[in-house]
Amino acid sequence: SITVTKFVDEADGLANNDDDTSIPTSAAVIDYVDTNAGDGNLIRNGSVGTGATTVTIGTVPSNANRIYYLLKVVVKVTVAFSGNGVDHIIVSEDGGLGTQIVADADADALNTGTYVIEGDGATTLENGETILLGFRDSSNNLVAPTAGAMSVSVFYGWEDAPA
Repeated sequence: SITVTKFVDEADGLANNDDDTSIPTSAAVIDYVDTNAGDGNLIRNGSVGTGATTVTIGTVPSNANRIYYLLKVVVKVTVAFSGNGVDHIIVSEDGGLGTQIVADADADALNTGTYVIEGDGATTLENGETILLGFRDSSNNLVAPTAGAMSVSVFYGWEDAPA
């Protein structure tokens, strides 16, 4: 037999009341899930095409209670890229200004194929920042290819941020 001793609201927090004698309110449950549940662990753009020098792959979730880190990137080139001297791609986080997560030697955008770039376990992704793909020529200048198609998937993990 269980005797209910209290209702746990959002301010009380579920983590502080892990017992069999309290009942959480819906606000307490929603807060707990928002703070602790997984958020998909995948950022994907399945339709990277031509006509632009850069393409947004997606945005890293923004949760101040988490540190996000790169697991792997999968680049699937279904139609080889060409035109305007395109030579390679670079994928970077932090709106294209941060850490390169796909370097020019990692994925050959000029040939069809699937390229898997494993993370090193130490590369972190900035909360709430955009992951950007840039098409580059052999001098590393941004160019807009006229032909090609690919998808890019960024897989990430997360851990609790230090208190």
